[in-house]
Amino acid sequence: MRVAVIVGVVGVLMGFSAGRAEAVPSVHFACSPAPNDCSGWYRQNVTLDWTVLPSGAAVSGCQDKSFTTDTVGTREFCRAQDAAATGTV
Repeated sequence: MRVAVIVGVVGVLMGFSAGRAEAVPSVHFACSPAPNDCSGWYRQNVTLDWTVLPSGAAVSGCQDKSFTTDTVGTREFCRAQDAAATGTV
């Protein structure tokens, strides 16, 4: 069995408040097994793990997943939003 996962970077938006830049929520992903950037072809199941900081940010699409079948071209996303900004990967 081969499993492929492709994760595309959609963009990062930064908000501004009262004239100063606010920190954008941090969104990161990793695949297991390696490579962590999810760019490889896999011959076994793959787990996609999302990390969002700060942990209190509102999230959408950030569910950790396991892929057990061939998923060529699959896109996953994670959006994190706080009062000042939104970050999407």
